[in-house]
Amino acid sequence: MAPNSEPQLSGLRVIDLAGESGLFVGRQLGELGADVIRVEPPEGDASRLRKPYLEGEVGIERSLYHLHFNANKRGVTLDIHCPEGRERLLSLVETSDILVETAAPGEMDELGIGYDDLKTLNPGLLYVTITPFGQKGPLRNYRGNDLIGVATSGLMYINGFPEDPPNQPGAEQGYHMASLVAVSGTLTALVARDRDPTHKGFRIDVSMQEAASMATLQTANANIFTWHGQIPKRIGLKTMAGGRSLYQCLDGKWISFTVPLGTPPLWAAFVRWLEEEGLDEPFSGDDWNDAGYRSERASVITAAITALTSRYDRAHIFHEGQRRRMLVMPVNDARDLTEDDHLRERLFFSATNHPHLGQLITDVAPPYRFSATPISARRAAPKLGEHNQEVFSQLADREPRKSPNPPSTANRGLPLDGIRVADFGWMIAGPATSRILADFGAEVIKIESQARLDNIRAIGIQPPGPGAIDTNAVFNDVNTSKRSVTLNMNHPRAIELVKEIVRQSDFVTNNFTPERMARWGLGYDEIRRVKPDIIMLNMPVMGSSGPYKDYGSYGNGVIAYSGLSMSMGFPDRPPTGMAALYSDFSAPYFGVSAMMAALYHRDRTGQGQFIDLSQSETTINLLGTDILEYTANGAIPPRQGNRSRDYCPHGAYPCAGDDRWCAIAVSNDEEWGQLCKAMARPELARDACFATDEARREHEDELDELISSWTRQRDAWDVMRTLQNQGVMAGVVSDLEDMTTRDPWLPGNHLVPLSRDDEDITFATHAQPAHLEGVSPTLRRAPRLGEYNEEVFKELLGISGDEFVQLLIDEAIY
Repeated sequence: MAPNSEPQLSGLRVIDLAGESGLFVGRQLGELGADVIRVEPPEGDASRLRKPYLEGEVGIERSLYHLHFNANKRGVTLDIHCPEGRERLLSLVETSDILVETAAPGEMDELGIGYDDLKTLNPGLLYVTITPFGQKGPLRNYRGNDLIGVATSGLMYINGFPEDPPNQPGAEQGYHMASLVAVSGTLTALVARDRDPTHKGFRIDVSMQEAASMATLQTANANIFTWHGQIPKRIGLKTMAGGRSLYQCLDGKWISFTVPLGTPPLWAAFVRWLEEEGLDEPFSGDDWNDAGYRSERASVITAAITALTSRYDRAHIFHEGQRRRMLVMPVNDARDLTEDDHLRERLFFSATNHPHLGQLITDVAPPYRFSATPISARRAAPKLGEHNQEVFSQLADREPRKSPNPPSTANRGLPLDGIRVADFGWMIAGPATSRILADFGAEVIKIESQARLDNIRAIGIQPPGPGAIDTNAVFNDVNTSKRSVTLNMNHPRAIELVKEIVRQSDFVTNNFTPERMARWGLGYDEIRRVKPDIIMLNMPVMGSSGPYKDYGSYGNGVIAYSGLSMSMGFPDRPPTGMAALYSDFSAPYFGVSAMMAALYHRDRTGQGQFIDLSQSETTINLLGTDILEYTANGAIPPRQGNRSRDYCPHGAYPCAGDDRWCAIAVSNDEEWGQLCKAMARPELARDACFATDEARREHEDELDELISSWTRQRDAWDVMRTLQNQGVMAGVVSDLEDMTTRDPWLPGNHLVPLSRDDEDITFATHAQPAHLEGVSPTLRRAPRLGEYNEEVFKELLGISGDEFVQLLIDEAIY
């Protein structure tokens, strides 16, 4: 299909008022083709002062943070605190579709430019807010940066070694997750707005705490505590099953190495590899053919992998392991990524000219590949006020956005009502993508089979008593609100039935390796003959092209390959990265954003398309400035533990009790004075060793010990409340008990109970973290295997009762 000349979001205007926590929203919308106008105060936004700087030279145009997060935007300056500035902003809003802000709740209302003010001016406006704890609830006025967001979400507590403080995820993943949720929620609202005859806008409210908590869904699933009273802990190099997945190779480099113990052919391939190396002696008995026996002896397998990886350099283990279908991935840093053959062939890095800096600067490209619509050409981050004349002179030329009827805040239908999805997703990343669509009203038909059971039905957390394929906690959390049908994809009639479902669908989704759907006769070229305007999302680990396109991995390997593991942790520790299989929960939001952009394009043009979304490339897009720091400055970003280049103090401090911690972040001298006051040590604010940011950094070890001596005597929740009341950013490093019982908001609001009338099981399930005003999704329990066979095949496809029975007998429906 020849690409269209216009990007997906061409014609949309976005007003970007966001601070650091929401800058990634505008960058993504700009990549998808929207005209993003970055609004800064006359002196420039704080992001221009974030370290590091280009070639180490300080300047408001030289912050790598600004150059990365404000790419693909135009820039204007105005002062929203003065009447003239507000009038200009209102003129921009009147002709815009989306506004993004990260101000404290109520701050914009006090200026007369809050949501209620602007929706009167522009009833179709999509008004996006990102705050640490959302617009509602008892913590809404608490302050927080990325550290506080990931701490209170549960994502921080599980990272690192048990003897160390919990590790903050690298590259500000709280900000990134909040932005991903905001973009996917905004584009979902955009589709709904433009399908609504009244063209009513939405407020999209995102809590960083809720957004980041989505990534805990597997490793710290809420039901581990609600069912079993257990709290997942930091386990360092170990895995939850008792083995490990990270090993050091002959060249000293690290590799993620996982053997799928429950898959007999892959276990046999692993043992053959060991035989060739003379390392198979421990595995000669027949008992090793049993998956349960293997799982109980993870330490023996770990020893064999350790011996194997110590014989070869990492590159050999990586490619040989993938050839043998092991889940083996290198732990890359920024240099490794820029030199990677696969990423180079896929043209993943792109250079943009920055004339005012006198050089080309290379950064990551967007992770989406659309067959019909191009990604917007990269625009360099704007100079301060660069587009003032251009933007303000155009105001009179653009028609204001009008709505036929005034918008109402009353509940309305779900935004994706009437959309149908044929979902082939399995394990986590694919189902988590379609789950977002289902929760917002799409009819998602999960196509699975008894002949090839989705592993996540069988592997994971089960309620007390005998486990079952319908009661796995993780499966239930990534498959809410869907309908399940079972088809034997090796049967010709099953393929015909799939095509009938596709004929009546808007999307087809899968996260298989690239050729799997084609081998069934269901590749994009085949299904578009069935439904010409179909939109197909394929989200394999490595993308649909390139030398590594058939390589596979779980989320831990994607995190390793994509550089996140090397962006976090203490510098003297192995790069264990995140305990959560993070990419399984971040990639879905990229997927939904791509699908909604494609649907918005189809609604305007009638044109469907194929979307190639590499899970590894989505994750590399979450590295922030790491790639720029290497390509522009030649530096590998250092692993800093919980410290920061922009805040001091900044870290997790021990509190009273076993493994209890509170995260604290100070951004300036005034906040430092407030912290000293809270600790009843006001003299420290004047102490020459701590009075300035520079002095505090020179004495950071001593500083951390001073704070720790105060926090050790106090309950973590008391520390959080005391400091927040003084205006200091602080948050409990929440464990699973905090998340499910002590947190004043998450239980019952974000972690909600789901059950069936015919089951005595209650599942604690994550609600969607994007809150659309007037929309109240009602989550349904994930479907039982094949639960909707009769409904889909008889009612939707019109199959007779006799034919349905015959299909069961023939095991086409199976």
